[in-house]
Amino acid sequence: MQILEKAKRLPPIPIIYRIIHPSYSSCGICGLPWSNCNPHEIMVNEKSGYFAYCEYCNLHSTIAEKANAVNRLYVKWEKPPHSYSKHIESFIKDNL
Repeated sequence: MQILEKAKRLPPIPIIYRIIHPSYSSCGICGLPWSNCNPHEIMVNEKSGYFAYCEYCNLHSTIAEKANAVNRLYVKWEKPPHSYSKHIESFIKDNL
């Protein structure tokens, strides 16, 4: 199963999956749509959280890669202000 998970992330597989599933957001590290991977939830509080990267990438990526994914999400959400922006900024500061 681990081999399949790794193979799904080889170029250009994530691009193909995003073409097949255009309405899904995707992992900020490997690029797989959420329909093809398990998102890793970063909790904001006991009732809500956000997804910047998948569970596979959480286990196999460096903290710098994770922080970059969170930062890209922060920048994306910054266009119209989003209530999670301060939490993403805090995550980056706490983990760098």
